[in-house]
Amino acid sequence: MARSTQADALTSAARRPRAAASPWLTNPTGQLWHTLTSVRLALILILLIALATLAGTLIDQVPGSVAADPAAYSRWLDGAHARYGAFTTLMERLQLFQSFSSIWFRGLVALLVANIAVCTVNRWRGIRAAVFSPRVRMTAAYFERARLRAAFSVSADAAVAATAVRQGLRRAGYRSLAQDGESVALYADRFRFSRLGTFLTHLSILLLLVGAVMGGIWGWKDNQFIIPQGDTRTLPLARDISVKLEQFQEQWYVEGPPKDFASDIVIYDGGREVKRGTVRVNSPLTYHGITFNQSFYGQVAVVEVRDAAGKVLFNDGVPLAWTSTQGKRPVGFFDLPGKSLKGYVVGPEPGTYDSTVPLGTVRLELYDAATSQLAGIATLPRDKDVQSQGLTFRLLRESQFTGLKVVKDPGVNLVWIASGLMVLGLVMVFWFPHRRLWVLCGPHPGGGSEVRLAAGAQRDLGLERDFEQVTAKVRRALARCQQLPKGEGPHV
Repeated sequence: MARSTQADALTSAARRPRAAASPWLTNPTGQLWHTLTSVRLALILILLIALATLAGTLIDQVPGSVAADPAAYSRWLDGAHARYGAFTTLMERLQLFQSFSSIWFRGLVALLVANIAVCTVNRWRGIRAAVFSPRVRMTAAYFERARLRAAFSVSADAAVAATAVRQGLRRAGYRSLAQDGESVALYADRFRFSRLGTFLTHLSILLLLVGAVMGGIWGWKDNQFIIPQGDTRTLPLARDISVKLEQFQEQWYVEGPPKDFASDIVIYDGGREVKRGTVRVNSPLTYHGITFNQSFYGQVAVVEVRDAAGKVLFNDGVPLAWTSTQGKRPVGFFDLPGKSLKGYVVGPEPGTYDSTVPLGTVRLELYDAATSQLAGIATLPRDKDVQSQGLTFRLLRESQFTGLKVVKDPGVNLVWIASGLMVLGLVMVFWFPHRRLWVLCGPHPGGGSEVRLAAGAQRDLGLERDFEQVTAKVRRALARCQQLPKGEGPHV
């Protein structure tokens, strides 16, 4: 009979319907919201973004000006193929050469922004209650089990004892809230608004990510914007803006290394001069959100090319801004308008006698633009005509160029604001932690009343010391009211 009753009970329990799930969680929007509150998801996204950042650091990234020019981008990929081999095509399709502006990187950042925003909103209710509507009365069991606790026996009633306790708490820098009843319950805390520092740090992370996305979508960077001295060059990624290098200055220490190098530049917007100044290392020039940073410099070979009829096809400075694969000779290149030829100008290897490219000359290599086959080689002395491929080449003079790092980042102001908010939030959370304690003043079985203090186990290394100091001030406040019997002390 007992077994039958037990079986019936088990059957009844099995048939009992489960508690209905929250309608919000069964809704697709609610399920998405619940997923975005996951801390595990945040950690996974942060790990993926960290790996993507590592990949973007280790893998060569195509400059913005090169990506905007199909011909230059094709040449850049040819160079990348020499390093990455058969993986180059796959890496290009995965946008690994443009990691920080790729669709998948922006998607990861956007998902992390949504995750942080949802987690912040989800935590608001609990933090708001702790700051503005804290629980005043705790159960008696809490005062018996709390990690930090103290107890006093006093001869006065609970109301008088509670008044003295509040005075002690005030002297310790704590505000207090009271709830009357058979026993008087007190809640005390200090630095309560520091809990809001959590939202400042969350907001700072959001702004950092939004700033990064803005920079990736609407910003750009050109690490190799080169201007020969005396020339004016148009920004490849901002066609209305052009820059003229009026003069390049360099100073050297006696021992040999460069002491300072600077570029005197003029900025034109739509052909109209709008700004001029000197750009040095760590001393950039900014115009309409575009920042010009001094990055590098080098030699320029000014070359003139004429056809058989004497018409000038090319007359410009060729910056020798790259290095040859064999040796350390500086190399520059130029295209000939109307001719399927590409010219490479090679300077002598610095610091040594170069028999291939003697000092005072440059080496000219002509390649077929369509097939990349070598079409001719010549040595150009200064101010002498040299014939090759039916054209006349002449090295007019040598000059210098400046290499500028040009950056437009519309999210940079957000990054600065975010940095300030993060510092403020961290200071609030770690330097001014929200400390809370509860007090219960109730009747003592032997007469008078008992005062009990307790503080929860918070991740605060200074909480225990602070609790001891508060307890001492409360004890003195009770003693001043002559409510604490002689020899009676706290029971910790």
